[in-house]
Amino acid sequence: MVTEEFKAHKEHTFDAYCKRVLKNKAADLHRELTRQEQHETSLEDLLPVLENTKQYEDVYQLLRPIHTNLPAGSFYVSDPELEAALSQLLPKYRDVIYLYYFLGYTDKEIGGILNIHQKTVNSRRRRALNKLKERLGLSDGV
Repeated sequence: MVTEEFKAHKEHTFDAYCKRVLKNKAADLHRELTRQEQHETSLEDLLPVLENTKQYEDVYQLLRPIHTNLPAGSFYVSDPELEAALSQLLPKYRDVIYLYYFLGYTDKEIGGILNIHQKTVNSRRRRALNKLKERLGLSDGV
């Protein structure tokens, strides 16, 4: 048989426990918010700074993708003059340029992809660069 005094004691103990849990959670939340205020910048604080900076447009949406029969499929060239000069190259030169400069393949890897010798890749790349320099009006020092 449980006495009324024991019930009151249990209820008081449970109430004290619940209050302690709530206080601890409130203290944790306060510490977290304080930490965020110290380490993070609010967007409201950044608005005056952002209003004075130059805004940039995402150019990737404005570019037309270049589709190739190469393993990478398609990619973008951001300079219209360069894109036009590249399109005037013969495909054998253009493919080497795309693979080497745009897709980051080595001469050996390009040779494997195109089934040509590594030295042929190197000479095609040099010839293509010279043709691009001519078409773009660049000197040898560039």
